[in-house]
Amino acid sequence: MKPSELLKDFKVSGHSTDEQTLNRYLYQDVVTSYIKNSFGIVFLIKGKVKPFAFAVIKNNLSNHYYNYNIRGISIKDFFQLREIAEQETQEIVFNDEEKEKQIKAIMLLNELKENGNTK
Repeated sequence: MKPSELLKDFKVSGHSTDEQTLNRYLYQDVVTSYIKNSFGIVFLIKGKVKPFAFAVIKNNLSNHYYNYNIRGISIKDFFQLREIAEQETQEIVFNDEEKEKQIKAIMLLNELKENGNTK
């Protein structure tokens, strides 16, 4: 799935770094999974070098001065949000479970390295 298909009902606005990253992959088939609820959508994309996760709040819920409604989030935060969504039986859609498993394994490995638990 392409991010442009996922965000067709949203007017996306955010900080330039988040928008630039998203625009780079907007029309590519890179969305591995997403969570959609009444507040907006959270999705994970497989980039060329590393994965990216974004949270998009519905425009009428955004109260930022510039009406920013998109934000890049960490991969760890994405998986935590997905665990919460699974517990609450929210809509979770998987587009590529194999890539998703690879991303989660890499994230866990990097977390172990950061914590100094590997030799």
